[in-house]
Amino acid sequence: MKDKWKQWLGRTDFRIKWEAAKASVKEFDLKAWFLDLRTVKWKLWLQNTKQFFADKNLYELLVLFVLLMPFAFAFFMEFLRLPSLIKYTVDVVWAALAVIILCLRKKRADKHILWLVSIASIFFLLTLVGFAFNFQSVWYYLWGMRNNLRYFVFFFACIWLLRGKSAAEYFKLFDGIFWINFALVLFQFIFLGKKQDFLGGIFGTQVGCNGYMNIFLCIVAAQVLLLYMSHQKGLKPTLVKLGVILLIAALSELKMFFVELVLIALLVMLMTSFSLHNLKIIGGILAGIFVAIQIVSWIFPQFAGWFNIASMWETATSAGGYTGKGDLNRLTAIPIILRDYLPTWFEKLFGLGLGNCDQASYEFLVTPFFRANAHLHYNWFSSAFLVLETGIVGLLLYLSFFGAVFWFAHKREKSGAADVLHCRLAKIMALLVPLLVIYNASMRIEAAYMLYFILALPFVSPGEKNLHFKRTKKKEGERTNA
Repeated sequence: MKDKWKQWLGRTDFRIKWEAAKASVKEFDLKAWFLDLRTVKWKLWLQNTKQFFADKNLYELLVLFVLLMPFAFAFFMEFLRLPSLIKYTVDVVWAALAVIILCLRKKRADKHILWLVSIASIFFLLTLVGFAFNFQSVWYYLWGMRNNLRYFVFFFACIWLLRGKSAAEYFKLFDGIFWINFALVLFQFIFLGKKQDFLGGIFGTQVGCNGYMNIFLCIVAAQVLLLYMSHQKGLKPTLVKLGVILLIAALSELKMFFVELVLIALLVMLMTSFSLHNLKIIGGILAGIFVAIQIVSWIFPQFAGWFNIASMWETATSAGGYTGKGDLNRLTAIPIILRDYLPTWFEKLFGLGLGNCDQASYEFLVTPFFRANAHLHYNWFSSAFLVLETGIVGLLLYLSFFGAVFWFAHKREKSGAADVLHCRLAKIMALLVPLLVIYNASMRIEAAYMLYFILALPFVSPGEKNLHFKRTKKKEGERTNA
């Protein structure tokens, strides 16, 4: 064998190629290559970026700011060391969007959108009832509104202020962000030693970053599966992307994501077709999940026996609570709250009032209820929070909004009024909301902006103009804008 290798390495043609390769490496000027704008296409990139922003009006740029800021929080706060107050710039912008929406004069709106407006409005009126009957502080109520209603404002801002072209361009940004996120995840894991709740990639390394990561991975996974099962993406690139998604989930210890991925794959198959083409990717997903589980069990041995239905059910319903120290758990939180903390029928139906159980970094916004019951960790689950503050009626109204999004997105898909991919993606994410509400509190943090943007896509006008609104003062020939 040795002689064969020597004979092969001694071949003239190989030596010539090897010497030519070495010579080309020596002659290669990396600095000159990098500075050659024509080679690395910096000019083209700069032109495209300039054109991207030049095509957007002020309203669309404000929507883009709210959508992209959650991806940038970690850069500002962990890399640049800016104070956490930077988060509240998003609040200023969504409040401005709310004012813009209210100041615009409505044209005849789509009946589907009117239904969504009605549900959101009824939920808002319910919070006013809770505020009136459980008055504690105006500041508590305003803080509760900020934590719950800002996403509805953003949802309708996307619908009424974005043109179809801009919405599609914003959605395409998710793919580039995904690969940046993957590179950051590897860097944080290998060089910084981050893992589990502290491994968030582009979302940083603070506790809670994996709440952002989970929603983001769900969106990307649903998109790539929809493209594959609709014959718009090949098997190999799909498997590569799914493999990267599963690796990120394993390193971040997002165990629930494996369940979500199976659910997403089944939903996509129901929306497309049951075929050999689709069964291939289902097989690839199951194999990928098996490998990902082995990675999780190897890196985090304490979860080696967790991946079976009995163990997962026991964890979610444990009488000892989420931490085993007497707090609430995902599936037992609502029954315990209704029994022990909402004793009257009125409180069971309408809760203790929006904002009256909330928490904050600022002392004057920390409620007496939270001070007395923080040990319950009800603030870890959106479902528990909603029932405490708005009761069973509030929780059902909240979930009915996403049910309506699913139904109307389905109708728009069937009628051809919206992009099929956008409709199906919105339907999948709407169906995942009940699971997310029970799983953690990500629907109450800035991560939810991503999800609400996806939900709004089927309702954005597909043409160049958004026709749901017109300016109060419109000049002759001025284009109708959102």
